[in-house]
Amino acid sequence: MKLLVTLILALKLISFQRSFCLGKSAIIVAEPSNVINLENTTAYSVFCVLTNASSEENIAHLSIYEKSKHITSEILNATTIVARVNVEQNATCHKKIYSCKANKPEGPQGLALGKIYFGRPPALFPPHDFVCISEHKRHIHCQFPAEIKCDMDTSFKLGTLSRDGFSECNTSADHKSYRWDSRNGSCAFSMGDLSTSFKLVVRNEIDARSILFNVTHEDIVRPAKPNLLTASQGTAKTAKVTWHMSELNLLRQFKYEFRLISVHGVGNLSRFVTVPKMISSYLVEDLIPHTIYTLDVRVQVLPEVLRPFDDLYWSECASVTFKTAAHRPITAPAVAQGAYNIKKRSADQMNVSVFWEPIPDHLHNGTGFGYRVTAVSDSGNRFTKKVNLPTYTFSNLSIGHYRIQVSSFNDVGESESYNEMQIFPRNDNCQPQIRSVFKSEGYNVSWFVPEKANPSSYTLMYCHFTSQATCHESTQFVTLPAARTFFVTTQDSALNFAVAAIYPDNHSSELSWQ
Repeated sequence: MKLLVTLILALKLISFQRSFCLGKSAIIVAEPSNVINLENTTAYSVFCVLTNASSEENIAHLSIYEKSKHITSEILNATTIVARVNVEQNATCHKKIYSCKANKPEGPQGLALGKIYFGRPPALFPPHDFVCISEHKRHIHCQFPAEIKCDMDTSFKLGTLSRDGFSECNTSADHKSYRWDSRNGSCAFSMGDLSTSFKLVVRNEIDARSILFNVTHEDIVRPAKPNLLTASQGTAKTAKVTWHMSELNLLRQFKYEFRLISVHGVGNLSRFVTVPKMISSYLVEDLIPHTIYTLDVRVQVLPEVLRPFDDLYWSECASVTFKTAAHRPITAPAVAQGAYNIKKRSADQMNVSVFWEPIPDHLHNGTGFGYRVTAVSDSGNRFTKKVNLPTYTFSNLSIGHYRIQVSSFNDVGESESYNEMQIFPRNDNCQPQIRSVFKSEGYNVSWFVPEKANPSSYTLMYCHFTSQATCHESTQFVTLPAARTFFVTTQDSALNFAVAAIYPDNHSSELSWQ
C-alpha cells in the first residue's frame, strides 16, 4: 500500500512541478490537485514528501504550515507526511500558500513551498447578453460580456456551427466585452443564410462550459441612416419630408419614429408609425405657422420575437430643418370681466385703461404682429386703436357703459374672431380692496369683500412688477369664486396684483391695485 501511495505522489510530482516551488530536500503535493473546484470538493490533502531522506527518523521532525499557521499532519510513510484540510463553506476564489519545515533546535527550517488555488467553473452570462447586429444586411457583428469573476486563466472561444462542425471565430476584446465581425472572414458564415448558430466555450483551470446561440438574421437588422432629407410643399400648418434609403427586402414590419422640435419648444412631439415596408416620405401636420422646426427621423425593423436591448436596433437619426409659412393669427387675446381702470374722470368724460392677456410669440404666426382694441358705446360709436402691448388707455370717452373688443393681427391679416369685455362707470360701493400681499417663496394675496354688495366671483390680475399700478406685459387672469378672497402663487419674481368684483347681472367693478 505504501508503495502505491509513493507511486501516485511521484506522478503528481511530475504533474505539478510547474505550479510548485521545489525545495532542495522536499516537495509539497496536493490531492486531488493544486487547483481545487469549490463546487464539488469538500476536502483536500497536502503532502510533504522528502526527496533525499535516508531514514524514518527524519520524518518525525517535519511539519506543514499554511502561511505561519501550523497544520495538524500525520506520518504516511518513511518519506511523507500529510495534512487533511476541509474546504471552507461559501468560499470565493483565492489561493493558499503551504510550506514544509524541519523542526531544528535553532528554529523551523523551510524545506519546500507550494500554492493551492481555489475557484469555480466559469460562470455563463444570460443568453440575452449575446448581442448581434446586422448593419443593413451588409455585415454582422456580435459582442458578449467578458465577465471574469476570478483570474484562473479564463478564456473565451466563439465559433459557428454548421454541417462541417465547429468553426472558430477570431474575436477582439477589451476589459468589458469580446467582439466579432463577419468581415474578418475567420469562421464559416454567410450573410445569405436565414440564421446562424454560434457556440461559445468558456474555459478556466477548473472546467469548461459552453452555451449555444441561434441568431435569426432578419430579426437583428439595423437599417442604415436615412439620407438626403428634404422638406417641401410646405404650408402654414403642414410640410412634406422626403428621404432616400436603400431598400431592405425583409419579411418584417418597419417602425419609424418622427421627433418634431420647434424653435420655441412648443408643439414638440414624438410619433411612431408602423408600416409593412419601407417608406420614403412623411407628411407633418398640425404645425404652427411661421415657425422653425427640426424633424428627426429614424427607423428599425420589428422582430418576430421579443428582442433585448431593442434601442440598439434603431438606425441613426437623420434631421431636416424647415420653416412653415406665415398665416393670420388664429386666436384672439384672452380677456376678463373687470380688467380695466378708470384713470381720470371729469363731469362727463373719463380715461379708461383696459388689459388683456398677451398672445405668446410662437402664436404670432408672422411678422407685423399687434392688437386691435375697439371701444363700442351703447349708441354704437366705435373707437379703435392698433397697439403692440396688451393694454391701452382710451382718452376722453363719454362716461357710460362700453363693450371692449380685442383681436390680433399681423402682416397677413387679422384673427377671425375677437374677445369682448365690458366697462362700467365707477361705483365705490362695488369695489373690493386689497388687504395684504405677503411674499415668501411666492405670494399670498388677500382682499376685503365690498361692504354693500354681493359679488358672484372675482377677477384677479397679476403681471411683472412696474413702479406704477399697471401691467404692460405678462398679464395673467384668474377667476375665483365669491367665497374665495385670497390667492396663492409660487411664482417668485416681483409681481403686481389687482382685483375686481363681478356681479350676477354681469356688472363689474374696476380693478383695485395693491
